[in-house]
Amino acid sequence: METPSQSINFQFVTVAWGKPYVDLLVNVGIPSQMAEGNLPSFPYLETSKYVVYTTSQDREALDKSPAFARLSQLMATEVRLIDDIDLNRNKYGIATECQKRALTSTNETETAFVWLYPDVVWADGALSNMGRIAATGKRAVLHIGLSVVTETCVPELLREHHQQDSDTISITPRDLVKLGIKHMDPALDTLFWNSDHFNSSPSQLFWEVPDEGLLTRWFHLVPMMVYPRRKTSEFTGSIDSGDHLRQAGLHPDDIYVAEDSDEIFMFSFNTPWRTYPANTSTVAKVLRWTATSTGTIDAKYLRYRFRVHYADLSCNWLEVERESDAVVESIARGLKFRFVFMLLNWKQLTERLTWWLRHSWFGRAAKKVLKRAPSPTGTAP
Repeated sequence: METPSQSINFQFVTVAWGKPYVDLLVNVGIPSQMAEGNLPSFPYLETSKYVVYTTSQDREALDKSPAFARLSQLMATEVRLIDDIDLNRNKYGIATECQKRALTSTNETETAFVWLYPDVVWADGALSNMGRIAATGKRAVLHIGLSVVTETCVPELLREHHQQDSDTISITPRDLVKLGIKHMDPALDTLFWNSDHFNSSPSQLFWEVPDEGLLTRWFHLVPMMVYPRRKTSEFTGSIDSGDHLRQAGLHPDDIYVAEDSDEIFMFSFNTPWRTYPANTSTVAKVLRWTATSTGTIDAKYLRYRFRVHYADLSCNWLEVERESDAVVESIARGLKFRFVFMLLNWKQLTERLTWWLRHSWFGRAAKKVLKRAPSPTGTAP
């Protein structure tokens, strides 16, 4: 496998607009990225740039931020304005548009992109471990994390782990796991296989390992770093879809999946807003959602076992892993009949196809062709 040269350029990219997200970026996100084992220890620091996509109004908060000032002393930084974007749109779509802009913003062919988010806290050592993995020749680093409740977690995080002298948040992976489980988003409770309120959109599956942590399997993994083989922003959906890596020209051997929270771990903040009806988990229910909401690459990701733990791994994990393996194997067998489950979930299939036509490169191209087509009366529409 080829090894990237020491002159490889890294572009750290984050998108933040609106006071809640900008506040999280400067008070939590950047301070955790500035922990000693993260950006200060990143092996490619001299050829890296940190880019923030934000609005003119929110840029003032960045300019006044001591955390951003310290970051700018450590490495090159750049603020790119998004005043031309309609911010009334879906926030995930806006973030994806900014990420696509980043992908086409540089003429350098040797540029790796690190996708950061304002509402994410990284364990100390996560970013330097990513750099170490990149140095082995890997072109993508994928990982998972937890979602936690903002209102309860932020105060404890700052009280217990904020370092006043350096204005950093330094927290070990195991302490971050323990804190994340303590303040876990109630939505994740519905993704446990034994939940009494099982989620009808099970993009993640969880099993508890008592007194040690969680085992989880995911359909959609989070790309921490992507080092494209070809320059493109033509991918369908968000950055965490398998299509992004395919369009970037990456091979299976290019991809590294961090399966142990000791190596790479993070959590993101959320404010719970909905409840879930009583429901039990079955393979058939997972298949109905999976058939219309995932692709073949996503289904392959489900085979990875992610160990999210705050204690040493014991033999207790073996039994839980066997149980999860049995569920995953049943899902894999069922996906051989994907079309049948698509028909059983025809309403979601229709919604999915409509979304795909609106957001895929094929759909956008077809829309342009239709706009140029003459009207039935012979005049342009």
